[in-house]
Amino acid sequence: MNSITPFDMRVATTAVRTPLHDFVERNAPALRNAAGMIGGGGAVQTVNRLFGDLSTTSTISVHTQKRVDRLMRLFELDDAVVGDDFLLTIIDPTDPVVEEICLLADGLRDASRRSQI
Repeated sequence: MNSITPFDMRVATTAVRTPLHDFVERNAPALRNAAGMIGGGGAVQTVNRLFGDLSTTSTISVHTQKRVDRLMRLFELDDAVVGDDFLLTIIDPTDPVVEEICLLADGLRDASRRSQI
């Protein structure tokens, strides 16, 4: 490489994105809303931190993967993650939002798995 060739490392790192980056970018509002509906403000903060992680690097760090795993457990209604303020009793199981959350969880799980390859 000679000194006249422009090279910007930020462009190089954003050129290769993982399936997780793409999924989160396409579904950011839905992920934030679903997390807030199930886990309240703390879950929304986790999602916002995940967005921040993915927007700054093209790799999946250990901390980023832990946030993805926590979000997956939230969407799967894991008792260890879902707080006492969970609104499950308010959400009708036949409400279309339940199906949408399940689809988000499936998509997030799939994107995470494909990013680990």
